[in-house]
Amino acid sequence: GLVHTFSLLAYSDPEQSPVAALLDPSARGPLARLVEMAVMAMEKTPRVSELECICRQTSTALSELSKRRNGAAALISVERDVLRASTDNLTESR
Repeated sequence: GLVHTFSLLAYSDPEQSPVAALLDPSARGPLARLVEMAVMAMEKTPRVSELECICRQTSTALSELSKRRNGAAALISVERDVLRASTDNLTESR
């Protein structure tokens, strides 16, 4: 966990350390999330970002509307309309 992550700082050559696997690109995402959660816990903030919370709430609301056969719910996709649009906007602004 975090102890192993921060132990990387103690090695002069972290790539040759016993915890070198943490430097692997495939470990970076989960490791970054773990560090982010620790920081958020220290700051007493929720473990889920506001955007993620809104996306989850919207997905749940759309799911409930679909179960109740509300046809308008089929026209909206959180993945397509919010998440991809945000990613596209970030890419275009670079």
